[in-house]
Amino acid sequence: MDVPESIMLAVLLICGILQVILFFKIWGMTNNVKRIYSSVADINIVKEIHKHNPDIERLLFDETYNRLLSVYKVESEKTSELFEQTKSKCKMLYAKAGIKFPEVFESIDNKSDWERNFTLEGFLE
Repeated sequence: MDVPESIMLAVLLICGILQVILFFKIWGMTNNVKRIYSSVADINIVKEIHKHNPDIERLLFDETYNRLLSVYKVESEKTSELFEQTKSKCKMLYAKAGIKFPEVFESIDNKSDWERNFTLEGFLE
């Protein structure tokens, strides 16, 4: 193997290694999107509370519903803990707005509670 081929091989090897590293870095960053979205959503809700938005109760309800729905979709044995953590965060937003936390969310502790309250099968029982 002559010198130009050796240099080309070294450059290609380095580029290949850097691409693999970049792939895993980007993959790791996608895991942070949910956490970033949650922070931005909290900031937007608090902003609407301070603006005295007349629709704040609807906004809080929708945000709580969406957060609990995402917990419902998680396949984990710790779903009950996730429901409690999510409800706790949402309760803080409700308290900041001076609005009572809805009973329909308060009663959700696991996936079967979610199904009973928010699926068609739950309404037909």
